[in-house]
Amino acid sequence: MPNVAKLQQRLLQHQTQLLERKRFPYMPCGAPYVQHAHDKLLNFTSNDYLSLSQHPKIIQATMEAVQKFGLGALGSAIAQGYTDAHQQLEQKLCHWLNYPRALVLTSGYLAVLATLTALIDQDDFVAVDKQSHASVFDAIQLTQATWQRYADDDMTRLESLLQRRTQGARFIITSGIFSMQGHLARLQQLCALAEQYDAILIVDDVHSTGILGPKGEGSVAELGLSPQQVPVVIGSLSKGLGTVGAYVAGNDLLIETVLQFARPYMFSTTLPGALACASLAAIELAERAQAERVHLQQLSTYFMQRTAELNLPVLPSMSPIKAVLFSDIKTMQAAAHALRAQHILVSPIRPPTVARHSPRIRITLTQAHQFTDIDRLLTELKNHV
Repeated sequence: MPNVAKLQQRLLQHQTQLLERKRFPYMPCGAPYVQHAHDKLLNFTSNDYLSLSQHPKIIQATMEAVQKFGLGALGSAIAQGYTDAHQQLEQKLCHWLNYPRALVLTSGYLAVLATLTALIDQDDFVAVDKQSHASVFDAIQLTQATWQRYADDDMTRLESLLQRRTQGARFIITSGIFSMQGHLARLQQLCALAEQYDAILIVDDVHSTGILGPKGEGSVAELGLSPQQVPVVIGSLSKGLGTVGAYVAGNDLLIETVLQFARPYMFSTTLPGALACASLAAIELAERAQAERVHLQQLSTYFMQRTAELNLPVLPSMSPIKAVLFSDIKTMQAAAHALRAQHILVSPIRPPTVARHSPRIRITLTQAHQFTDIDRLLTELKNHV
């Protein structure tokens, strides 16, 4: 039995420090709005960047696939869960991303755990960007490899870390777009260092999928980099594509290693076949969504221009993710509550997701937003920062 008093004390301390998280039931009611109770809220918390989650073609493809595959996946991909829909999706991902091989998993968290624990050995060294997702740090610790953090704006430290490690394989891990800051990683510089020090670069690209690149392929394509320069990329089906799941892409050797040795892949029920069909339809739409990506970029530029005019403390970002900084958690939460009272929904971000000294409101833009929505948000927000 757990120590009940200890658990109660832990929860009380969590609440006292204003770190308690709460859930509320929301229903989509036409992007960019959601419904809560009787309130219709302008939503700035969604990562459905291309607004594909409610697209009629994806819904229709899913309904037709449910008739064929049913609802469940019936087992892991190693057992009977792998279907022709999964195979077609992985082939489609290879063609779309221009990578030799791809593997589909049920979530981004699982994809990170599977990839890193399969590829990284305890004798290896990992240099990881300090702003990486929590799943990356969890996975690295499971590998038992030696690891050190570096900052995206400190390539000198990263090079020093790579220079000092002379035994085992070297890995560099970064996000494509950083989920709590919104800026794009310095991938060209990382590629140069990876080549110089014979390191394997792994890019967690979940927030770039669908929104960067000529056809939405992600940050690697956006910056004109090759699969040889970025040997492993992890992407999401759940964000820009609006469906469910994730993928890892790379060369045949690396992906076969993940398939054969990744325990999170082997021992998890795979993605239902109907959802694999949904993602196939979503990729076809995302490939042709140039107008939506242009609109999203225009919204991002407009947001940064307006916040600069209003002198709001916003981190530099040309992605749909925007971070408004606050001096303390209490002020940040008060601002989020004030916006909610005006029927505007934003994400208050607190430790341990971000450092204690930099609580923030995270704002995510989608192609369903209009410039007037940004004006409405900033009119309210400027009074509470």
